[in-house]
Amino acid sequence: MDLNSERLADSLGLNIDLARAIANAHDLGYGPFGHVFEREMDSIFKELDYKGFDHNEQSFKVVEKLEQYSPYFDGLNLTKGVIDGIKVKCPGTEYLILEGQLVDLADTISYLSDDIEDALYLGFLSLDDFLDNLLMGEVLLSVKQEIGSEINMKLRSKYIRKHLKRKLRQSIYRASKKQIDKYRNYLEKGYFIYTEGRLINVELDIGIELDNLKKLLFEKYYFHKKIIQHEEKFRSAVRDVFFYLIGDISMIQRKEFLIEMYRDKDVNIYVKDYLALLTEKNFWRLHALINKYLTACR
Repeated sequence: MDLNSERLADSLGLNIDLARAIANAHDLGYGPFGHVFEREMDSIFKELDYKGFDHNEQSFKVVEKLEQYSPYFDGLNLTKGVIDGIKVKCPGTEYLILEGQLVDLADTISYLSDDIEDALYLGFLSLDDFLDNLLMGEVLLSVKQEIGSEINMKLRSKYIRKHLKRKLRQSIYRASKKQIDKYRNYLEKGYFIYTEGRLINVELDIGIELDNLKKLLFEKYYFHKKIIQHEEKFRSAVRDVFFYLIGDISMIQRKEFLIEMYRDKDVNIYVKDYLALLTEKNFWRLHALINKYLTACR
C-alpha cells in the first residue's frame, strides 16, 4: 500500500514523505488477524457496554499514547500532518488533510486488488463474475494484451491485480488533479491543505464499478462459508484469550506494559490495548501458554 500512496502523491504533487508516514501508521491498530480481530473485539466491547472497537481510532491511540519513544512526551511525537492523516478515517473528523485522503484511497486500491487476486486464485471468483463490470473489462483486456490468454490463473490473477491498481491510480489522477492544483501555490510553500469533505477520489463511473466489486467480494468471498469457518477459529481464540486475561493479567508477558498509564484503571481497556499490539506469532504464543496453564490446572 505504501507504493500506491507514494506513486499517487508524486503524480498529484503532494508530500510523498508525509503520505508514506501516514501509510505506515494508519493500520497499526488492527491487531493480530486484521479485520477478524477488529470484528471480534468490536463484538466483545459492545457486549460489555462500550461503544465498540475501531482500528482507526486504535491506530491513533497507538501513536499518540501507547508507544513511548521518549520519557519526556506521550506517544511517538509525530508531526501534526501525520497525526491528522491517521485521523482521516476516525469517526467525527471534520477537516481532512489531502495526504490522509490519498492514503485512505490507496488503501482501498490495495485491499480490493489483493483480495480479487486471492479470490481468483483460490477459486471463489471466476473471470465470468466480471462480465458486467466495465472497469474489470478494461483490466482484463489490458492483461490479455500483455500476456495473452493461455496462462494459468495463479499468474493471471497477479497481472489482474497489477493492472487494476494502475487503472485506479489513473482514475484518481484524472478526478483529483485539477482540484488539487487550485491549492498548488500553498502546497509549494509547504502548507498542509485540509478540506471539508473529500477532494481526492476516483471518477464517478469508476466509483460505481468499485462499489460493485466490493459487493461481489462480500457475496462470493468474504462471507463464503469456508472463509467464515476459517475465521471462526481466530475469533474464538481472540475471545478466549481476552476473557482469560481480564481475570488474570499476570499472564501478560510484558509485565511493564502500561503499568503507570493503567494503574487503577479499566482492565478491559488494558487487555484490549495489549492484544491489539501483538503480532499473530506472539498472540498464538500467548494462546498456547494459557492453554498449557489451564491444562496443568485440571
